[in-house]
Amino acid sequence: MPAHADPQSWQPSAYASPEDYLAAQQHLWLGTSGQDGLQLGMALRQHRFTRCLLQAMGGRLLSLDQLAVQVCRYHQDFAALPPEHQIGLLRSYLTLISCARQTVEGQEQPFLTCQTQLWVRELRHLTYHLGDQEFRWSEGRGPSSEPVFPPLYCRDCGQPYLAAIQREADPHLLNDLGKVGQAFLDRSPRCRVIQLCESAEPLPESQKPTFLSLSDLRLTQDPATPETVPVSIHRDVSEGQKPTFLGRCPECDNDDALVYLASRAATLTSVLSSNIFGSEHNRDKKLLAFTDSVQDASHLAFFLASRTYRFSLRSALQAVVQEQPGLPLSHLPKAMWDYKGMSCARP
Repeated sequence: MPAHADPQSWQPSAYASPEDYLAAQQHLWLGTSGQDGLQLGMALRQHRFTRCLLQAMGGRLLSLDQLAVQVCRYHQDFAALPPEHQIGLLRSYLTLISCARQTVEGQEQPFLTCQTQLWVRELRHLTYHLGDQEFRWSEGRGPSSEPVFPPLYCRDCGQPYLAAIQREADPHLLNDLGKVGQAFLDRSPRCRVIQLCESAEPLPESQKPTFLSLSDLRLTQDPATPETVPVSIHRDVSEGQKPTFLGRCPECDNDDALVYLASRAATLTSVLSSNIFGSEHNRDKKLLAFTDSVQDASHLAFFLASRTYRFSLRSALQAVVQEQPGLPLSHLPKAMWDYKGMSCARP
């Protein structure tokens, strides 16, 4: 086992390509490189660390941290390493196992079944606690007695804000997640955008400082009020008989730029699939998506196909423009075809 090797030698980020990383790990563990999948499988079958891994697993599903603890019981040199080095070595060896092959009844199959699971939680019911200045998951959609508000951000400049609603002539802000979300969806004039001030320094004379009470969510102009934070409240609405909330970013002044900091499973999966299909390191571009509803499955399939194509096209367009600065617009279609490895047939 390469216990005394440089820790950078098993870090994927230290190599220019997956092939370079794989070759380095073969040399690190086996003393040689350039082996194909079958040769690698034969070498790993005889390696002591493979037996230690199988004994540590014991037929169970273990996380990487749990596996490291179990391997320490069977390998003293591994147990003497720092925890971060143990994880790095495990990832290095599991890379070799993932690439190794064996022949079963004349057919080439994986040497061992190696799967990677990434558990992602939906970014919903997320709130920001003004008192503790940290993000929290909300248990419900009703009002809260704590100073928590749903977070917003500008999709143009990235500036963060908080969302609330306010009744006319009422100094209190409302943080009911359900009502705030519906109000922003309906573009209600009751929508308020909270911008946190970095300090309580005096504002220009044309503006009065505003303070938000953490105890009852009341807006006040008195800085002596206990337990308050300095904020700036924005309520930009359209003109006319029926004013509507503009969703204007106070920082860049763009309308319809403010969106919730939230993502459901379909959006997160579409981003994941776009990275899988757009990666240069993925030569097996396949994806299976499962859901517990036939209706959701139909919607998810269309959504993923549409978003994946759009994101991949944007990534390719950006790559072409960056690689060929000053490229004329009339030459862009052919450059896109060439970048994607396709022949450009002229009409």
